Amino acid sequence: MLKKSTTTPITTTPLTVVVPVGKGSSQTAPSFKVRGNGIVTPFTGNSNVTPEELKAGRLTAVQISLTVLSDTGVDQLRKRNNLTGNQQTEFMAKHSYQYSKLVQVPGM
Repeated sequence: MLKKSTTTPITTTPLTVVVPVGKGSSQTAPSFKVRGNGIVTPFTGNSNVTPEELKAGRLTAVQISLTVLSDTGVDQLRKRNNLTGNQQTEFMAKHSYQYSKLVQVPGM
């Protein structure tokens, strides 16, 4: 998550922008790097933020999510690797565990 500050003559309002990083969707960024002078990502923002504002933003938190497949699920996948569509979705729901953690990044 990033915070963007908009400056008007009166106030500065932080705006939280979620930048999903991953593969397989046009709504995700394939990479995300934090440099000393800003953020480097091919993500082009959304209706709330421009690419320039996004690159000038500051990192405030990182959410890490992962899916763990059970031993039984791994064994079954080795035997039948032709799951598609709904079969794959149902299989993953039955044989996997999802974990997620939001890590706040200290401000500078």
